[in-house]
Amino acid sequence: MSIIKENVRPLIVSVEYTNFGVLKDAVLPLGRFNVILGANGTGKSTALRGLYLLREPNLVNEVLFLEADSSARLLVNFSEPLSDFVFGMDWVSGGLRGQGRFIEGQWQNGGPGWDVATKFMQGISLYRLQPEQIAGVATVMAGAKLSTVGHNLVSVLDRIRDEFPERFEAINRALPEWVPEFDKILFDSPGQGQKRVMLRLRGTKRSIPAPYLSDGTLLALALLTIANAPETPSILLIEEPDRGVHPRLLRLIADLLHRIAFPEPIIEDREPIQVVITTHSPYLLDCFSDHPEEVLVAQREGEAATFKKLSDMPKLREILGDAMLGEAWFTGVLGGVPSR
Repeated sequence: MSIIKENVRPLIVSVEYTNFGVLKDAVLPLGRFNVILGANGTGKSTALRGLYLLREPNLVNEVLFLEADSSARLLVNFSEPLSDFVFGMDWVSGGLRGQGRFIEGQWQNGGPGWDVATKFMQGISLYRLQPEQIAGVATVMAGAKLSTVGHNLVSVLDRIRDEFPERFEAINRALPEWVPEFDKILFDSPGQGQKRVMLRLRGTKRSIPAPYLSDGTLLALALLTIANAPETPSILLIEEPDRGVHPRLLRLIADLLHRIAFPEPIIEDREPIQVVITTHSPYLLDCFSDHPEEVLVAQREGEAATFKKLSDMPKLREILGDAMLGEAWFTGVLGGVPSR
């Protein structure tokens, strides 16, 4: 058993899924930054929501349906300082059956590394952003956090402005690059104790309330907020961060999320965060043409799906030739496309 260092953040190096929806017997290998691509129904969302169950195990009914006398299991393998530690959960049709450290077929709690592992699980963040939720009015409260679907954004921004002004300024500086027609985040109060976000039109005194902003603008604002949030999740999971945004923004999204995983120490004084995103966009995939080792392909055969690292594909560079990664994927030569 390795010596456990409390101040060293582990990474998830792989996740094992058993009877987990379409992931009947699948292993998801992970690095610090990961892009999962594939057709609909290949287990991309299931993989991310399964990981989130390590934090919220009672949400299993939202992820998969277990028939009578059936079961599902999820096991997580870590890097140092938890390389000898396997954490997971077991479900049966009646609910949660076992959770914690898995040793030789038995669930055990406690022991070296337990506090580090459980703290890691509580730090998992998952986002499935929905513009109508991002635009909503919210009650301002202390310690506000963004919900999975993006609700409470205004409360989070209000908190960042008051408690972390340098982060709020960073969002304001980035805003015109992402959405050139706006230059500043403002707030109004439609009701007592409530606030909503407004964006000021560039070069004017006119502001547009969040409900009247485009979906792409709201999603961009939410991603900038996630990147500058005061909390540091152990692993950040985002389903389709490109959904609803203009292709012009995809390079900005790719660079933003990559910097979360690999912050530049000279510029950003914070810990790196493990990131996993899913996508259907060949244009977003093009942004990672120089990093095929960060791309995973979800492929379904019959009722079961599996994952493979793109960089493990034999003769990948020969297959790609001069083509961009997204273009090659779109043709089907890399797998992960709808089958007929």
